[in-house]
Amino acid sequence: MKRGKIFKETKARSTHNCLRCGKVIQIKETYFREEDADKFLHSLHNKKFCQDCYKNFISKN
Repeated sequence: MKRGKIFKETKARSTHNCLRCGKVIQIKETYFREEDADKFLHSLHNKKFCQDCYKNFISKN
């Protein structure tokens, strides 16, 4: 059984950039990580989305 991508809500411990809009995600801000449930070492290439982009993405799907 193949599992798809999942989103995890995460509180930033360091600064990150949103993959969609490029906004800087500051320390202690909440962001969403896209992870592949089956991929080994998924944390190396996970996608990070700010709260606004995540809400827009979820509302479109």
